[in-house]
Amino acid sequence: MFNFIKTAALASLIGFGAIGASSTSALADGISIGIGGAGGHVSMRFGDGGRHWRGGRDFRRPACTTQRAVRKARRMGVRRAHVVRANHRVIKIRGRKFGHRVNVVFARAPRCPIVAMR
Repeated sequence: MFNFIKTAALASLIGFGAIGASSTSALADGISIGIGGAGGHVSMRFGDGGRHWRGGRDFRRPACTTQRAVRKARRMGVRRAHVVRANHRVIKIRGRKFGHRVNVVFARAPRCPIVAMR
């Protein structure tokens, strides 16, 4: 409900006109208007998502970095995790888990998917 009120207030402020009360739920899910950035770029989205213009910037999730891979390995329970090898496709982490040596290989994709664990 708060998103609808925010969207309605912004739409009337910009000059898109008043929004009828009959299309409350459909409009709350179907339209999104935002103003921001240093240049005051306006982005608008109609429908159910998809890619749209956001002032020329690309907001894709960044690829996996060595720091993220080490952090994820430590969350998995690998102690003394450190980077052994990193290239443009994978990051190899080595450490210890339950007293045994462990090698974890992460892909460079977003969210660091696990490729192999030995």
